[in-house]
Amino acid sequence: MFGGSIAPTISTDLTAHAWVADATGLFHTATDLKAEWIDLHTRLLNGDTTLTAVQHAEANAQTVFENTKLNDLSASMQVRDREDVQREFDAVGAAITLLGYSQTAPLTTQQYLAVERALQSHAT
Repeated sequence: MFGGSIAPTISTDLTAHAWVADATGLFHTATDLKAEWIDLHTRLLNGDTTLTAVQHAEANAQTVFENTKLNDLSASMQVRDREDVQREFDAVGAAITLLGYSQTAPLTTQQYLAVERALQSHAT
C-alpha cells in the first residue's frame, strides 16, 4: 500500500510465532494455535500472573472460541480464524517490542497510541 514490502518469512526474533507467506501472500504459522491458546486459557483461569498482555489476549480469544459458534466450525476454518487473530496479536506484540515497552506492564495512553501509530505506519 505504501510502497514497502514484507519479507516472505517473519521469524520469531520479531514475533512470538514464525510466519511464512503462501503463494497469495497470506502468512501462516506451523504452531498449533489451538493447543497454545487452550494452555494459556488454563493458566489464566488458574491465576497465572506471568502472562504477557498478548498471551492474556490469546487466552481470552480461546474463551470466545469455546463459547460461540466458532467452536462449531470445521477444524480447517478454526485454524484459519485463529491465524487471522494471531497475526493481529503478533503485530501488536512486535510493535510493543520495537518501541521498547514492557510486554507485562499496562500501557499508558501515550504508549497505546504509539503502538497504534507503529502498526499503521510500518509494514514490517
